[in-house]
Amino acid sequence: MKLVEVGSVLPNDLSAPDFPFLIPNADRYSVALLQPVGKIVTKSDGVRHADTELARAKFLSYLKLAAARNADIAVTPEYSCPWPVVREAIHSKVLPHEAGLWILGCEAITPGQLQAFKEEMKGTAEVLFEDLTKLGGAKEKGFIDPLCYLFHAKTLDGTKRLVVLVQMKTKPMGGHPYELNNLSSGNDVYVFRNSGEHTIKLLSLICSDVLGWDGATCDEIRGLFVNPSRLLLFHLQLNKQSRHPLYRRYRATFLSSQMPREVICLNWARKVVEYEPEKNTTNNWDNDSVSALYARAWGRGLMDEPGLDQQEHKGMYFSYCDELRAFLGILNFSEHSFVFKLSKVNQDLAPEAHRIYRPPEVEAVLEWANGAWQAAKLPLEADYKAQMAAVGIDISKIAMLPANPLRFERLAALSVGALGDVVEPSAQWPKFVSVDANNMDGSETIRRTSFGQDTSEAARNFRMHRYSDFYRLMQLVAAGTYFRPTMKAFIGGTLDFDPANPFCNLASNDGRRGVAIFLADSSMLAAENTYTRVVNQSVASYAMKGIGNGVRLPDDIVIWQLPNAGGPPRTYPAYKPPTVNDNPKERPAQVNSDTK
Repeated sequence: MKLVEVGSVLPNDLSAPDFPFLIPNADRYSVALLQPVGKIVTKSDGVRHADTELARAKFLSYLKLAAARNADIAVTPEYSCPWPVVREAIHSKVLPHEAGLWILGCEAITPGQLQAFKEEMKGTAEVLFEDLTKLGGAKEKGFIDPLCYLFHAKTLDGTKRLVVLVQMKTKPMGGHPYELNNLSSGNDVYVFRNSGEHTIKLLSLICSDVLGWDGATCDEIRGLFVNPSRLLLFHLQLNKQSRHPLYRRYRATFLSSQMPREVICLNWARKVVEYEPEKNTTNNWDNDSVSALYARAWGRGLMDEPGLDQQEHKGMYFSYCDELRAFLGILNFSEHSFVFKLSKVNQDLAPEAHRIYRPPEVEAVLEWANGAWQAAKLPLEADYKAQMAAVGIDISKIAMLPANPLRFERLAALSVGALGDVVEPSAQWPKFVSVDANNMDGSETIRRTSFGQDTSEAARNFRMHRYSDFYRLMQLVAAGTYFRPTMKAFIGGTLDFDPANPFCNLASNDGRRGVAIFLADSSMLAAENTYTRVVNQSVASYAMKGIGNGVRLPDDIVIWQLPNAGGPPRTYPAYKPPTVNDNPKERPAQVNSDTK
């Protein structure tokens, strides 16, 4: 795998364009992404759509949408865009704007067909690709897994010429005979950059290009990732297991640098159907798409803004992965086309006061209906409602769903005592990264409870445990059987999360605010620690912000602990509302077993 700057492969009468989205300033830019679903045919001559007419309609309509919206970048995933659509778009002038770039993962094509396409486009577009006689794998007898860059270059007299630059997958996907035995593998990975020293660099990888990440074939690109550079990377996939360790390893290298970096992974939607005619078999993929944006730069403070809920309604769900030191914006797993506004990955040329690294803004989300891409009904279905109902939760009793999914994550975490264990101020409760459900481990398991599409065992287990514990708390609050006499006003109260009072989750009908926590399978020590932390942090928050900002101390606290040996829940503690002058460290936690 060899890195090649785009300017070096253009004919002598063409100069490489300077793209506005590669200028490191504070301007935002637009990106259109298509996450398709469909039936694919896989055989020895490549991967293509089974329903060619439907594919033509979807993809041509998508390119028209990208052109009409003046998207700066438009992307389709691996093996997806039909070649007849590329031809039709070029001939009908459905093209990127003069400073735009399209990154189209296209259906398989043979070397001979690619050469014929080049000849066909003479006088219409400059079609460029590496030397076909130097292909690896099946060489000229196999098929190519191509990515097509479409952009406008400038001639010596200043006129524009359309360029179609074809990049080829460099490694076959493991475990798939049609690629292992028949892929004609390329060598070159193209790098876009503007002239001059101050530029963001853009490049793309095709699915299994990242295999053998620690080996010699990846030395050059790994070196680019390790060295200081401003990078925007697109990773196009048709992959049932996009989070497999072999496919995600490169992200740790890419994002570990302190330099500004962003990865946009685009996969097919869930429910792909694969037909193998040479075996006469049909496989229904039980695939999680996990198309996502990964970024180090999004401001932590901006991740706590209420506006993020609106982005989640439109199909982008947020998480944080400490191992990658990156925030993620995960796309809804179903078929949609999206249009985003993105902050530049680097803004060094902007005045420091203007450098704002905002999370993505979803400008439009569309679904395929009646032969066209139409505005999708919002909020998009995130598949958690039926899972909640399965454990008994009546979602109509949760006022913040579906309107405020990120508030619900905080409510659910507080309600089961999951308050995090961090000291860093930017990560203290109730900051976005302090909420356990908002965090991923290195395997990139999505633990969000207001997003139910991750079918991995770890994700399902986390959600179902959280739902079950939250439902048990709802039952205890509704029944009031185990409330202390001082908490009678809270019987039948409302579980809610108030950002101004982040350690309160229970509201009575007469306006009191309290705390109710259910600790399943926990110890008496856990109850003591949870109580102490809630009291200490409530006092600290009150003392720091004051009543003038709507902050108040809890009127009462109850922590129910479920004994490991079974039996009714134990109620802790007998609560004495502290005053602001109290020193919580000097006041012992009042923990008593009291089930009355």
